[in-house]
Amino acid sequence: MARAILAGFNASNVDVRSSRYDVIVDFENMLLRIQVKGISTGNIISFKDRDRGGQGIDYTHERNRGKRITQKDCDIYVAVDKQVGFCYIIPMIYADKLSDEECKKVKLKDVQMYKENWDIIKEVAKIKVDKKGIFA
Repeated sequence: MARAILAGFNASNVDVRSSRYDVIVDFENMLLRIQVKGISTGNIISFKDRDRGGQGIDYTHERNRGKRITQKDCDIYVAVDKQVGFCYIIPMIYADKLSDEECKKVKLKDVQMYKENWDIIKEVAKIKVDKKGIFA
């Protein structure tokens, strides 16, 4: 959220625990839903939630299985490299094109075009506006 603000966007935290996104960004009165995740070891991004587990939780039950993150959940997925702080601003249009297997292990080298590319926010907002027919 702070990086989006530093990039010149209005951004707010989402405090609803059951929400499928973490941040809302307002670009020219278009609200975008953003999911933020840290990059796992091995420079891999996963567009799937982790399975829930722990003492007393049946990790085999469907309700506790990690679900795929899609455009229905958020508009943009921001993967943050925790070691150096780089952000990969990935439109969900990209992620939705991946197969169920591919979405679990996306290599950073495959998404370099999104590294620190804050213009993606503007592009996704324009696509949403055009789909609604407001300026089309």
